[in-house]
Amino acid sequence: MEITTADILELVTQQLIMIMELEEGELEITMESRFQDDLELESIEMIALGDAVKTHYAQLDQNQIDVDFAGWLSQLSIEQLMELSVGDLVDWLHGVLNA
Repeated sequence: MEITTADILELVTQQLIMIMELEEGELEITMESRFQDDLELESIEMIALGDAVKTHYAQLDQNQIDVDFAGWLSQLSIEQLMELSVGDLVDWLHGVLNA
């Protein structure tokens, strides 16, 4: 069964709301939202997001798809990291989860 980008966006949005301690609807999070400029996400919050996403999908999948969030981030340039969007993360996860 394919996991859709809409499903992944919903999960990422819910995790961000929890990690950033926001109220539901307090901040609009879209595919275009950039982690640094728009969401002002701290690096420790980014690590927490990666852990939460990895844990969520590990629990769903008996085949243990490895969501190597840190490995993916380490392959990006500084410029890419500065401009990283929610959509970039969702698209990467979609590729990993549906491989």
